[in-house]
Amino acid sequence: RRRTISAMVTPSNTALILGSLFCWNCLSASVSNILDLERLTTVIFGLIHEALEIQSGILFVVHKETDENGAAQFHLRGIRGMGEGEVSFGSLSAKNPVTAYLYRQRRPLTQYDIDLHPRFQNITLSARDWFSDLNMDVYVPIYAKGEWIGLLALGPKRSGDRYFDDELTLLSTLADQTAVALEN
Repeated sequence: RRRTISAMVTPSNTALILGSLFCWNCLSASVSNILDLERLTTVIFGLIHEALEIQSGILFVVHKETDENGAAQFHLRGIRGMGEGEVSFGSLSAKNPVTAYLYRQRRPLTQYDIDLHPRFQNITLSARDWFSDLNMDVYVPIYAKGEWIGLLALGPKRSGDRYFDDELTLLSTLADQTAVALEN
């Protein structure tokens, strides 16, 4: 019996299959050589849309500032890659639980966790509203030389499915490739 490709693709193995279909070395070369942020954003979210059929996405460039008291503040400037609507500028304190997670854990974070996980219950109302107003499902931090320099914010998938662990791993790999271009 012959099985079609669509019959072999399940939510749990989608990213694994897609990862093998993409030439990550080619991706690395093409993404890392893009110097224009809007073009970079278009390419990144085009790839993610093809793979996961997301409905919206924003690339945030993160800039860290330290005040005279040594308190860090992270400013996020967004560039919409997919979807519609205004992209709001964000500013997050290093003391914010979400910021601390993204900065220290260096792993994707879901909006579901921000809303319901006890570790994020002390997030300020303004930060909670900012994340909620973005209408995104997952946030993937981008690092270069140990510093948080960007954030991929991904909206819901057309299927309505959640993001699975293997997909989050694939997105983290893409974030690593994006770091090279953001450094440039």
